[in-house]
Amino acid sequence: MGLTTSFHAHKDVPTVTGITCLRPGKDAEIYLLRIRPPAGFTYQAGQYVDIGFGKLAPRSYSIANAPGEDTIEIHIKRTKGEVGLFIGSVLRTGDTVTLSPAKGGSVFDPADKRPLLLIAGGVGFTPLKAMIEAALRRDHEARVHFFWGTERADEKYMRDYFHDMAQQYDGFVFHDINATPVGVATAAAFDSLAGFKIYMAGPPAMIDTTLPLLLERGAQANAIFYDRPTPPPALPGKGHRHE
Repeated sequence: MGLTTSFHAHKDVPTVTGITCLRPGKDAEIYLLRIRPPAGFTYQAGQYVDIGFGKLAPRSYSIANAPGEDTIEIHIKRTKGEVGLFIGSVLRTGDTVTLSPAKGGSVFDPADKRPLLLIAGGVGFTPLKAMIEAALRRDHEARVHFFWGTERADEKYMRDYFHDMAQQYDGFVFHDINATPVGVATAAAFDSLAGFKIYMAGPPAMIDTTLPLLLERGAQANAIFYDRPTPPPALPGKGHRHE
């Protein structure tokens, strides 16, 4: 873990209250931001928000913690782009940001008692982390399976967090997938996926290749959920992506 700083934010202005470097690295640092949303802000586990830093165009980021806390947790991978440079070099606790209402329809439903299957690729695991926390805190009766796929084990900067969670909760199973495509590993682990409620998050290519594998294993199309956020119009010469 890197240095963590904290700040008591004004309740009516979206404000950065904490910045933590979760994974140091020259080209692939991961930062965890704690942002105190304005009074009245609500969301469901699995949703995302558009955040604007400084004068930069807003981008979409998944909320990585379950509802019920004073702040929302956002994970950002530092790249050579404007946002990455701003996060790593300019942003400080106490800075204000712009924050949209929560968006997205791929959300955890506490009233649904089906077993859960959550499949993530790379840094895209963050909305599923919020769902897992929400399910386990509510004592979800059915089993919760989480498959997290990365090329290398060291890319999973919260690997220990999920291993510890699996030790703490009998109904939670963490599948740590490396090198093998996560969709292939998921399909191979089950004889049938009938009856599961399934959530996916990660690169579009991962979702596109995993979906038919799930259907072949008996998953119902109307029981598979994922978001493909529609980006707002980009400024000339500026990009927009969902984190």
